[in-house]
Order: sequence, then structure tokens, then C-alpha cells
Amino acid sequence: MATSFAAYRRWRGFAGRAETIVLPTDGFLGVAAVLGPFWALARGRWRAAAVLGAGWAVAGFLAYAVGPEGVPIIWFVVAMWGGAVARGLEAESLADQGWRLQDIVLADGREMAEAKLIAADVETSADVERRW
Repeated sequence: MATSFAAYRRWRGFAGRAETIVLPTDGFLGVAAVLGPFWALARGRWRAAAVLGAGWAVAGFLAYAVGPEGVPIIWFVVAMWGGAVARGLEAESLADQGWRLQDIVLADGREMAEAKLIAADVETSADVERRW
């Protein structure tokens, strides 16, 4: 099953060395559903951590207001929300850190996506090793 992957790139210094990362753009992210803002903090995605933390704070307030009967339902809803929006929040956080969306490709896995993206870079420039 093909998944879409996005290549993000940021350039370092005047010499033009670049860092490139390839991330899936769609799908549910289970680790973000379970760990929420801790997942985002561990990856250095500050905006995502703030939004997921705010979601957890709202869930905590609602759980306190509803009482013990509604707590599992509230936390389940917040976990599903966190897993569903995590990829988009990560993309927004990357933009804040200087990463720019370079390309999007459909592939069966991350390695295949990287191969397709490198092949596309070779067609546009002979100096691919500076970007991968």
C-alpha cells in the first residue's frame, strides 16, 4: 500500500550543505496518541508539543468536571485526536525550525521514497551529495 512521504530540507551555512528528512504525511500516529506532548518534545517539535499539551489540559479539566465515569471516554477521544493530528502538527513545527517542504512522493516505504526523491534530485542538479 502506497503512502505519501514528504521531504523537508534546510540549508546550513553559506557553503550550502543541506539536511534532508523524509516523513510520512498521512496516517494515524499511535505513539503520539499514547505519549502526546512527550512524543513531540522528544522530537523537538515545540508547536506540536504545545497543541497536544493544551489538548491534554482540556481533557484533564473535562475529566475533573465530569467525574470518574467519563474519564476513560474523554482520554480515549483525546488520544484519537492526538494520533490523527500529529503528522500535521509535526509539519507545522518543522516550518518553524527552518525546514522547507521540498517534495512529496508516493512510495511503499521510507527507503523507496528516499530513492525516488534522490532520483528526482539527480535530474535537477548534479550536486546531489550536498543535499542527502
